[in-house]
Amino acid sequence: MSETGSSEAAIFSDTDPVGNADEIIALVKDGYIVRSRADNAENGEADENNKTRLNAALSVGAHSISTDYPAKVEGIDYWVDIPEGNPVACNPISAPIDCTSERINKILN
Repeated sequence: MSETGSSEAAIFSDTDPVGNADEIIALVKDGYIVRSRADNAENGEADENNKTRLNAALSVGAHSISTDYPAKVEGIDYWVDIPEGNPVACNPISAPIDCTSERINKILN
């Protein structure tokens, strides 16, 4: 819970990638690590297969995206899959231009 620019600030958590997209993008561009959420189990997003929050979290460059649905659940169509790189992919805001999911996976494996 630090202020941006302070010497101890490194990681920020913002669970609203839709409403706070500009703030998250600015933090990522400034070099901070940002955690966000792909869904909210309490508001019915998963039950309605609503991926608005997930898509926003991916597009704003959140480095860590929390979910209650990392795999398929019986009776629910919603689950989180990271396009072109499950479980990791190139960050659309901060990755180098030559980043590919294949290169990341080679490093991880």
